[in-house]
Amino acid sequence: MLPQDGKPVELQEPLEELARDPKRFAHDLVFPPTDKIRVYDDTLRDGEQMPGVAITPKDKYELARMLSDIGVHVMDVGFPAVSESERETLRLVLEGRKRGEIRPDLEVVCMMRSTPIGFSPRPLRLVSVS
Repeated sequence: MLPQDGKPVELQEPLEELARDPKRFAHDLVFPPTDKIRVYDDTLRDGEQMPGVAITPKDKYELARMLSDIGVHVMDVGFPAVSESERETLRLVLEGRKRGEIRPDLEVVCMMRSTPIGFSPRPLRLVSVS
């Protein structure tokens, strides 16, 4: 990397310590069997954590169906205590699972606290999926 003056940047650590050959990381790496690997996805929770990005509950449901189709094991749908939109997303996902549009073995998780400390069953009552 050369700054505008054309002189090399003086590094505090040797380059070989900062950028290693990828083979050095994998030489003793052992992956578990594929049936033991589980994929967790938080797109529905954190996918709109950028100014100007908002995903409707209907679109989140479509994303949930796609995540189910590609084999995601655990899906975080967000914080239903926060807003009606978040509750609607959870409602759509749970109803989709009941209709068989989302795999029954897909674990659906969400934050159920309405306050920073403690548990509140209120979001579950508000979703009311029967």
